[in-house]
Amino acid sequence: MPRGDVLWRRLETARPMELQRLCEIVDVVDYREKSPPVLVEELSKEIRRTAGHTLPNLFRDAHDFAYKQMLIDVADKMAPGWTFVSWTSYTLNDRHSEIEIEETIWGYFETAMEAKIRSLPEEAREQLRKDTENELRNLGYSQTLVGQIGAALAAGATAGFVAPALAYTIALNTASGLAWLNLWWVGHASAAAVFGVGGGVFALFYAPALVWWLGNTAYRKTVPAALYLIQIRKLREIEARLG
Repeated sequence: MPRGDVLWRRLETARPMELQRLCEIVDVVDYREKSPPVLVEELSKEIRRTAGHTLPNLFRDAHDFAYKQMLIDVADKMAPGWTFVSWTSYTLNDRHSEIEIEETIWGYFETAMEAKIRSLPEEAREQLRKDTENELRNLGYSQTLVGQIGAALAAGATAGFVAPALAYTIALNTASGLAWLNLWWVGHASAAAVFGVGGGVFALFYAPALVWWLGNTAYRKTVPAALYLIQIRKLREIEARLG
């Protein structure tokens, strides 16, 4: 299903600045000069290309790699444990939907994220809240949503429809949030250089022992892209509830 699958529809629901952020994550060039429909097309190609293996990609159409397979690969990588026996039980042709697998990925992510949130001093949370709220307003998000995100950032707890892990993910995907890398990743300030701008935020959420498999270029892009695509869905769901 090259067009019209879950990935394609997700990209179509993204705001222009969200599409641009995805372009930064997977290295789509000259994205600022391109319209949203063009970015949807190019992101669908690049995300699938990055998630697929090089040799099979030679024999696929640019949009053929299944988004579900990408999610399974990401879920297996993020699952607790170090060997293939710790992988999930998901398979491409099973009965589980893409959304179910996204929720599994998000669960692994929340566990890692919540540990980092607890380690952040109260005054630092408050400054991050102010910086993030200002930036989100400038990006065009509703004041109601911005307020709930800010409240979750300050409290480190669910505020309205916004859970703390989602709030901090949104914050750390803003320009202001990038400035907090050194604060959160004490002793690992070189993470931004290792992972690049697109993957630097992602590096925050994992202990140094997990770095070994991030040497694979595809996963340095695919895992942050998957998390950001999930973030887009969750934002649209919250906006629909808020009306």
